[in-house]
Amino acid sequence: MVLASYVPVSSLLLSRGCKIIIVSTSSPKYSASFADGLGFPLPGTVVVDTKRLTHRATMLKASIFASLVMPFKKHLSTFGGRALAEALRVSLLNATAGHGSSWQQGATIVLRRATECDHGVRCVWAWREDFPGDWLPVQTVLQDALGIADAPQVSYPERLEYVIACRNGRGGGSGEAGRTDKRPLDECTDDACSLSTVRRKAAAAMARDGDGDERAAAPTG
Repeated sequence: MVLASYVPVSSLLLSRGCKIIIVSTSSPKYSASFADGLGFPLPGTVVVDTKRLTHRATMLKASIFASLVMPFKKHLSTFGGRALAEALRVSLLNATAGHGSSWQQGATIVLRRATECDHGVRCVWAWREDFPGDWLPVQTVLQDALGIADAPQVSYPERLEYVIACRNGRGGGSGEAGRTDKRPLDECTDDACSLSTVRRKAAAAMARDGDGDERAAAPTG
């Protein structure tokens, strides 16, 4: 659902020079199948890290308790029983060979490099999740991490309905939410978003901060 939540702001991010990089722990085949089955276009480029080296480099948590128990404790009042049941159903359907780690928690990491030719990258902002769905509001991420003050508000419950509608082939309503056009999994050819670069530079940048112009927001999962 976090992918769907960044669809409404993907054009805004691109206009501000921000690239979204999605780090998948699934196999390339499963990642491509997952992207094809979303029913909506991915908001960024996917790189595959089946060994979860990126997640370890950025010090993310992996927990069975957090994955199975915490979502029900934290999200029942927000999304309701139907939504949690749907999330569990989708998780069970997706629990096939190559689907990645079920217990790995994700994060949103913002990396920045000073110039196009500068190979030095700094981590300027990070939100590490304690359990699935432990997400900050999208507009908060854009404002606090990227200084974008005019981002639209994105409703997670509405995005969940959108995801369910897209998965069932019904579309998501009017406007942007009604789009069901898909695009294939991108092949990343830009050195700035290659897996080895993201992993290596994220590990080197975690303890540093600084300023620059080009940024990359990297949701992981």
